[in-house]
Amino acid sequence: MSKTISILHDKGGVAKTTTSINLGTALWLMGKKVLMIDADKQCNLTMILDRTAISEHPDGTLYEWMRREQDTPPIYTRYEGLDFIPSCRQMAGLENELVNKKARERILSRLLDSVDVTGEKVRDEYDFIIIDCGPGCDTMVNTNALLASDGIIVPMFPESLSLHGVPTIRQAVKEINEELDGNVEIIGYLLTRYNSTKRLHKDIMHECQNIDIMGGPLLPIKIRECVRCAESVANEMSLFEYESTSTAADDYMRLAEYLCGVTKRNKKFTPEVWGKKANDAHEQLINERNEQ
Repeated sequence: MSKTISILHDKGGVAKTTTSINLGTALWLMGKKVLMIDADKQCNLTMILDRTAISEHPDGTLYEWMRREQDTPPIYTRYEGLDFIPSCRQMAGLENELVNKKARERILSRLLDSVDVTGEKVRDEYDFIIIDCGPGCDTMVNTNALLASDGIIVPMFPESLSLHGVPTIRQAVKEINEELDGNVEIIGYLLTRYNSTKRLHKDIMHECQNIDIMGGPLLPIKIRECVRCAESVANEMSLFEYESTSTAADDYMRLAEYLCGVTKRNKKFTPEVWGKKANDAHEQLINERNEQ
């Protein structure tokens, strides 16, 4: 049974896209079939996965799929078993275009539940669907993402400003469940750029452990501060292609294992093993692009 997870925070710049690309890739490396959806008008996830998805196929994006409610989903393949639906700059205008649509909050959910050419629901073809949301909890696009999701992961820096968005997140989830008959849970808060040597980071971590304040658990995995995160994004790769032995790659793999219920890592499943699988797939991708 598939699981759909939105990566959401009320503010920007808290590693939502970094979490989406690395969590999605980690799940794929574990043998899961994964679909990543870029629901952010900034298109950062799309630019990492394949910037040509916008330039060469401007009509085949999430924007057109939701606006026209097309039968055929605009799904592209990065690697076999790792697919994505791209975003585009026009997503900024989607809010106004959905206003007069019937049941506009559930368009994405309906599309994911629609039957494609294989005779299966889009949702059922994948083990995990990861939705990279833009900033804000009250946008129509993010409301669609939440209603299409089983749960949300909230990435946040261990800083007081990240905590300011928590009440908004809790309220958004409450309203969606109570007023729109949703069934979404806060899977947990994910501390990113965490440095155990910094007093402030430890203080924020302890504050986040208060479930009465947060409305959901602090995830047991913390993404350690790592310069490779920014470098990998700049090179249009996940950490697993760029530097599989980095601390943050190990953290994202542990997050993927946590979501899959794996409590003890297979000793044969090492950074070198998953790095080779990711690098071989990436090399093949680059060769195919160069031949086109």
